Order: sequence, then C-alpha cells, then structure tokens
Amino acid sequence: MDGLLILKALDASEIREVDVSKTYSFIEKRNRSILAHGLTKIDSSDCKSFMSFFSKMIKSILSYIFPNWVKYQNKLILELDAVKLLSL
Repeated sequence: MDGLLILKALDASEIREVDVSKTYSFIEKRNRSILAHGLTKIDSSDCKSFMSFFSKMIKSILSYIFPNWVKYQNKLILELDAVKLLSL
C-alpha cells in the first residue's frame, strides 16, 4: 500500500486510474480476515468483488507497461499450466 501511495503522490501514469481508497478498503478487509491476520470470514460476494477489482487493476497496469500483453496472455497461461503439471 505504501508503494501505491508513493506512486500516486508522484502522479505515476501507470496507476492514475487506480482507486486508492477502494484498494485500501479491500486490503483492510483482507487483513482483518482469517486469510491474513484477523479472525473474520470473507464471504463469496466480497471474494468476487476483491478478485474483480484487483484483476481490473492489474490488467490496467499491464496494459500501460506492456501494451501487447493480451496477445501473450494465452501463451503465459499455457506455460504456467505446464509448470503446474511438471510439479505434480
């Protein structure tokens, strides 16, 4: 979160579209959950919202840094699946 705040303060173009308050809210919810440091459960709707939000954020950042990343996405997925299979 600190890195995101620094990049936001520097007005880094890679993260201009990132909603810092929403990011903070999701991180706090995660930190209070049993998935991290807390004792509360995360329900399925929170999990879906979390995954959707961060997926969009990562895609936005990737698109800025590496505009053609979508072209290589399927290749990367296949390579990751191959690594998983080899580790079985």
